Amino acid sequence: MVDAGLTFNRNQKLAISSEANLALSSCPGSGKTRTIVGKLLSSLDDVRHSPRKIGCITYTNAGVSEIERRLYKYSSYDEARYFEISTIHTFCLNNIFRPYHNHLEYFEEGFQIASPDTDIFLNEAKQLIIKHSLRNTRPADFEQIQREANGNILSPYNIDIAIANEFLSQLNSKSAITFGDIVYYSNILLEQEPFISKSLSSKFAWLLIDEFQDTSLSQIEILKKVYDSGATKFVLVGDVNQSIFGFAGAHPELLGGIAEYIEAQTDLALSGNYRCSDRIVGHAERLIPSNPPMESVGDSKYFEFEPILIHSHTTIDAVLNEFLPRVRESNISMGECAILAPNWFTLLHLGRKLREHGIPITGPGSRPYRRSREFAQFAEALCVFLSDKDSKSATYMARALFNMIVSIDGTPNWGIQQFRGKVALYTLVSAAKQLLAETTGLLDWITKFSEAAARILVDNDLLSLKNVESLTLAAENMKISIEQFVPEADQIQNDYLTQFEKQENCLTLSTMHSSKGLEFEAVLLVDLHDGKIPFFTAKSNSEISEARRLLYVAITRAKKILVYSTDASHERNVPSRFLGKDELGLI
Repeated sequence: MVDAGLTFNRNQKLAISSEANLALSSCPGSGKTRTIVGKLLSSLDDVRHSPRKIGCITYTNAGVSEIERRLYKYSSYDEARYFEISTIHTFCLNNIFRPYHNHLEYFEEGFQIASPDTDIFLNEAKQLIIKHSLRNTRPADFEQIQREANGNILSPYNIDIAIANEFLSQLNSKSAITFGDIVYYSNILLEQEPFISKSLSSKFAWLLIDEFQDTSLSQIEILKKVYDSGATKFVLVGDVNQSIFGFAGAHPELLGGIAEYIEAQTDLALSGNYRCSDRIVGHAERLIPSNPPMESVGDSKYFEFEPILIHSHTTIDAVLNEFLPRVRESNISMGECAILAPNWFTLLHLGRKLREHGIPITGPGSRPYRRSREFAQFAEALCVFLSDKDSKSATYMARALFNMIVSIDGTPNWGIQQFRGKVALYTLVSAAKQLLAETTGLLDWITKFSEAAARILVDNDLLSLKNVESLTLAAENMKISIEQFVPEADQIQNDYLTQFEKQENCLTLSTMHSSKGLEFEAVLLVDLHDGKIPFFTAKSNSEISEARRLLYVAITRAKKILVYSTDASHERNVPSRFLGKDELGLI
């Protein structure tokens, strides 16, 4: 049964109680995650006291964390073992590729994952950049290379398909595989070895697929094969108006086809927006009309601020002279505001300017290291707990530890939620506190604490001995990044990491793509110029439509205040066509 603390509207209840395969359309702010959690909890009785599980696949690690946070609030530690929440890459790695990789020629003797942080990924990317004189290309751009089920390669505009193929081939020849290729090769395994599909179908009573509008052809083929085995029910949740990952192989037009293939119920829609004001919803509907029409139904419905377009000399002028004064007039705190841009480069430049004006920020450029590194997120959360010691920071610290172990070992270790996990966490906190008193600064603390943490986790059976080096290496890479980008890094004290997690007063900077799933009281959209949105390489109708959907996603992040911005910082800056009279009607 679903806990009484969770409340649902009529359509959410119908979706949760449905016993059929379901394709559920959900507009922005419609309580989609709440509905998914309700469905997960209501399905517990289907698997309780059995070896089966309920799986949930979502698009990002942030989405995984949010679903887990809500789910575990309403379920016990014992019930947690019945859930498997993951991205599609982690799902394929843990359930298909890792157990059966030896059936593939390249990986008969084993494999290594070539993530963007690994030496093998960086070395291969750098060699190709030099070999082919790829100007304006970074090693990180190679992360966008994807391979569809039929073998077709998707590549960013600045990397030729032939070069992308060379990159993947070089990695595979060394038994290395990218996250994108994990899905591709998992599909091949299911094609070659039908018993794997039957095993998956036996394991999962339900599979809930979040953000289904951004599912790729390879992922759809995997789901079809599991469905054909006949023992799994599906819930597909998404919104074609929010499909913004075409560069990663998303095909929103296929949603209807897969819904028909699995004979899904399609007459339910979540069209009530609990986030945005009525005026912001009006702008979103003007840009992309939805069916049924999206309706503002939340607390911000009647907020009296009409979204406006401003034109300034520079972006920093727009922030300081136009956006922040309106935020202050509405008594909205800095931590509830965001600046969204079509690309990260604009944000890096803007972030530097904001820091010069003493405005605290979070987002691109705010950290001197990649937060995705396994050790960094846990280190930040631990330092915040040592500073605050409240229940919220304790919960976040435990979740960060869980995520760190998953990222290093590759599989969830539910021991963190058992007694030994509590003992390990207490011991880690004690060790961290003692080392804070003994070490000379942050860099010294990072080295010594990562070594202590590895020992503690191994002793409590939470980390495999073979992966100890991965943890200490992640900490060392974090330390190197700080030394490289922070002046007088050896002088940094141990409270340095807390500033990145204490975001109550920080202005959020985010790309429009990365803002998916987030919400803010006030949003400033910057760099709204043709060539940026849509991007200058977008020529086809489908590419222009995806750019329109990207702006739609950005608009619907705002609850109360929405400001569009263009600037005169470059002579070629022309307002985006989406601002024109035939679109949003702002110019």
